[in-house]
This record gives sequence, structure tokens and C-alpha cells, in this order.
Amino acid sequence: MRAALVEEFRERAQIMIATEAGAEGINLQFCSLVINYDLPWNPQRVEQRIGRCHRYGQKHNVVVVNFLNQKNAADQRVLQLLAEKFNLFSGVFGASDEVLGAVESGMDIERSIAEIYQKCKTTAQINAAFDDLQKALDTEIKARLKKTRHSLLEHFDVDVISKLRMTKADSHVFLQRVEKWLWQLSMLLLKGHARFDAEQLRFTLNDSPFDHEVRAGLYGLRRDDDEATHLRLNHPLTKGLLKQARVLETPSAELRFDLTNNQGRVGALDGLQGKRGTLLLTKVEVKSLETTDHLLFTAVTDDGAVLKQEQCRKLMELPALASPEPVAIDTKALARTTNACCRASAWN
Repeated sequence: MRAALVEEFRERAQIMIATEAGAEGINLQFCSLVINYDLPWNPQRVEQRIGRCHRYGQKHNVVVVNFLNQKNAADQRVLQLLAEKFNLFSGVFGASDEVLGAVESGMDIERSIAEIYQKCKTTAQINAAFDDLQKALDTEIKARLKKTRHSLLEHFDVDVISKLRMTKADSHVFLQRVEKWLWQLSMLLLKGHARFDAEQLRFTLNDSPFDHEVRAGLYGLRRDDDEATHLRLNHPLTKGLLKQARVLETPSAELRFDLTNNQGRVGALDGLQGKRGTLLLTKVEVKSLETTDHLLFTAVTDDGAVLKQEQCRKLMELPALASPEPVAIDTKALARTTNACCRASAWN
């Protein structure tokens, strides 16, 4: 019967109304809207409901709508508890099974909330009881979240981490690649002209090193930062930064890349720790139906191994220390390697 109902919903119907039986053991991945008419007190049951649709392989953003009785103070505090303490609607993977398991092993959440509903009669009593419950949960949740995030950073590749749902508080750590480059470029070229706040990903521009179109003021990379001007790629300040960057002198230098202090594991660089080599970046102009520019890396280790383009890009995204003095590099030999790799179509 359950399988037949799911098939009817998938093939012909537009809405499925289900009791708690619809939260277990069925695959509703073809659906992307979940409406919780009433919220269970048990966070694992809420997670199960959302998990019917929000599964690995889901191709659409899953929208979760929670109905709430605004006249019921206890219902409001249940929603707050689920959203803020368990991150059920905005956390990493939703709520982590490790977090839920740790909390439930120490106390019965559903029973605790049921006692509040039964014993507390006034709004003040309800709020005081929920405050005590949240304090009891805080220590366990924070400890488990810290351990989970540490495991995530230690064992997952940075590209995998960037695709996971992060909380807004964590999203600044994992900028998109272009945003990360823009932030680093701003710090390099606006040194002495701006005061930077790395925590908030914003800076105060005191005076503009470019034309009159760029005004002094607060700029930022976070789209949800309502106080700062969002630094987009087509903004005059960004255009000025890119224009200045194109004419910068780039003398040969010795770089020591720091992989140990990088946030997240970089799988593309496995096996390169401790190795030395030479790297060259070349701008190549390709003329066909239209002219396009491409940046090609050439990197060869001292033992003769040629690095792939992705490895070079990941390498250049790491923090590094540069030698104070320029070094002599045989760029002609690297150029020959570039030409050989282009002819062999080895740029992968």
C-alpha cells in the first residue's frame, strides 16, 4: 500500500498528505517541498521527515515550511530549539546524526518537552523551563559540533566541503574560488588604503587609488551584509583592482607553500609534501571564432614529474612565504615543457 501511494504521488498526484508513517522508509527524492503541519518534539523525527526529500542525489533545493501556532509560547520555543540548537533547517547536512545521537544518549528530549507542556501553565513558566533545557543541551551540542566540524575539515577535500550546506556563521570560511581571489587581491593592492576585517569579510576604504567612480566607504563580499557595498565583479573598484593586477611586475621568487595550516584537506596535492620544483604561469591567446585568453601553468618537480593544471591551481591557493631576494629560474626550459604539453594535449 505504501509503495502504491508513493507511485501515485510520483506519477500523477501533486500533493501527498501523510501521518508520521510518511517519515520513515520511503523515497520522496522526486519532491522538493516539505510542509510540517505540526512539528514533532523529537528532533530526529523532524530530520527523518526532511530526509525523505533531502537525500543524496537530490537535484533541487528542498524547501521546508513549518506551520506554527503563534499564540502558543511552547510551540514557538520548540521551533526555536529545533532551528537554533539542532540546526535542523540550516546546518551542516541539516542536523548531524552524531550530534543528535550524543544529545539523546544523555537525555530524552521528547520526554523533557512533554513535561514542560504538561506542567507549565504561563508564558513565563514555559520560557524559564525551555531556557533551562537549552542550557542543559548547550554543552553537549557544542562539544559534538566541534568534533564533527574538525572531522569534516580533516578528512574531506576542500572542494567537497564547499558544496555542503553550511550555516551562515560558517559560510565566510568557505568562499567561492573567485570571491577568495578577489579578497586576497583586495588585501594586496589596497594595503595602506583600507582597513580590513577578515572575520566579517569586509573592509573600509579610506581613499581610492583609482578613478573618481570609486568612493570611500564600507565594502564586503558577503551578500547578506546589508551595511556594506557588495563587491561584485562588475563594480568599478573590482575593475580597478583587476586592471592594476594585470600590470604588476612578477619577478621570479622562491615560495614555500604551507599545507599544514590550510583549512580542509586538498586531495589533489597528496604525495607532494616535502617536494621541490619549478613553476611558471603563462598567458596564452587562442584565436578561433573569437579570441580568448587562457592561463596555463607549467610545473615540474626536481625529480622530473609534471604537475597537472588542477594541482598547480590548488598549490597557488595555499598560503606561502616568499624569499626576500629574487631567484634565477630557467624559464626557457619550462617554456619548452609548456609547448610539449600543449602539443600532447596533456593539460588535464
